[in-house]
Amino acid sequence: MLHLEVTWVYTNAFDHVGVIGTFVDSQFRRQGIAKQLFQATFYSAKDKGYEKLFAYVRGDNDRALSTYLNHGFEVIGTAKSHAKMRGKLIDEILIEKFL
Repeated sequence: MLHLEVTWVYTNAFDHVGVIGTFVDSQFRRQGIAKQLFQATFYSAKDKGYEKLFAYVRGDNDRALSTYLNHGFEVIGTAKSHAKMRGKLIDEILIEKFL
């Protein structure tokens, strides 16, 4: 039997941080869609009072990581073996951008 005990009461401490994920279908890549998505996301996030955006990127997805970095995100860490795809453990790259 697993027993989890809550030791931290949630507060508004993270309300200024938005967690995002962005995906462009392969047939529509290299057409400026990611740029438009990021611009709209940044505008909307600021408008809603967010000060920072956070995302996870699979460690084996160099194209996605490059896209995020090209739009101002910075790598802040790696969660080792954090995702499991088809039975294979994959690192997750943690990234953030202050708005």
